[in-house]
Amino acid sequence: MLSNKADGPACFYKSDFHEAIFQDFKSKILVIAFSERKEPPPAEFFGKSFFQKENISYISVRNTDNSWYLRDDFLQLMEVIKNKISDISPHRVILFGASMGSFGCLRAANHLLPHRIILCAPLASLDPKIERRWASDYSQFIENYFEIKKYILPIINDPEIFCLFDSKYQDNKHVNILKDMHNLHGIDIPDSGHMVLQYLKNSGILSKVIRILLDEFPNISKINNLLLKSRKCNKSYLLGLSEKLNRRLSLQEIVLNFSLKNIPNDNDVLFAMSEHLSRRKIFDQAAGIIQSLIEKDGNRCLGVPLGKAIAIYTENGGKIENISSAIALFTSDKPRSRGTQLWYSRFLRFGGFWDRAFKAHEQFMGGDAFEAHAHIERGLILEKLGSLYAATKEFELAVQFAPDFTPARGHLSRAQLRLDNELSKAISPLTR
Repeated sequence: MLSNKADGPACFYKSDFHEAIFQDFKSKILVIAFSERKEPPPAEFFGKSFFQKENISYISVRNTDNSWYLRDDFLQLMEVIKNKISDISPHRVILFGASMGSFGCLRAANHLLPHRIILCAPLASLDPKIERRWASDYSQFIENYFEIKKYILPIINDPEIFCLFDSKYQDNKHVNILKDMHNLHGIDIPDSGHMVLQYLKNSGILSKVIRILLDEFPNISKINNLLLKSRKCNKSYLLGLSEKLNRRLSLQEIVLNFSLKNIPNDNDVLFAMSEHLSRRKIFDQAAGIIQSLIEKDGNRCLGVPLGKAIAIYTENGGKIENISSAIALFTSDKPRSRGTQLWYSRFLRFGGFWDRAFKAHEQFMGGDAFEAHAHIERGLILEKLGSLYAATKEFELAVQFAPDFTPARGHLSRAQLRLDNELSKAISPLTR
């Protein structure tokens, strides 16, 4: 009996900016997956483990420098992939990607003419008027993008498009762009934000959902039922609910205890419990959780949950010397995401380390939404130091870089009101 097991994945394209691997399981479908962005780059080959487990023929493409599939050799890559498709002649070709990978799918669609496209947390435009969250990544390519955007959408063979997204998150505007051009099947995943795949993974239903979407006739009702049934044991949902209860600590404690019971020994949940204890001023227990996780997992703890935990601990008055092991991770040169670095800068601000906080911002200054966060942080530092005018200018820059970011507008309005009041008080004696 012939085995359907394929040889291992082979790299069939490699440049300074893109890599592609292929593995043939003789399946009726060929999935071409485009990897997400990664800090630091490059990302892993997207979907590789799943396709191998399911015996599905696949090509996985990754962009090695977070340049959003906008490098000049992309057209060469497309020709090589078209030749590979011609060699194996699959019944159906499906493009699959999330976030930056979803843009890669759309960039490739008019070259590869797929039967179906599966987009998670879709990004249909890099126009800075529409999308600024990662503008520092692609700002140097923006002229090239405007030259080619008319060749990206609409997709000429009008394939089936399935979008997994959170309708209350800003990815929804990208879904609307696609809806205006194509008959799109939208699958709303509330509370997932931009991390749609992580939300599904935390629900324990990621593989099931992908299998359904790869079926010849996907059953969307079945996906919605899976989402509904899995919600109460979904770490993303429970932590999001806990976050909303920061000012209702009794209810937050119930949610976190439920989370620990159903997802025991999970680091993210434990860091969230540390935040809760810090808000309740139970600093010994909060520090104990942080330190014990560092002792257990070391560098693997370096991420947003740890950054939030030490920032909240310090903001509420915890003694910094009691979380020294955690702080040591951040003072190392180990690469970390911009979100992680942002929370570290907040820890420094809460601790009163003003100059170090300013320096920590530099890692994520780059002309996008994260620069807006940095300007807010700088504004808060300057305001604390009594430089209200300079603080107001920082908040103005934050609004400039992220016009839709409500905290930026709130800080600017508040600072402007304070500044106006101080000017009025200064002028008042002169007008008497």
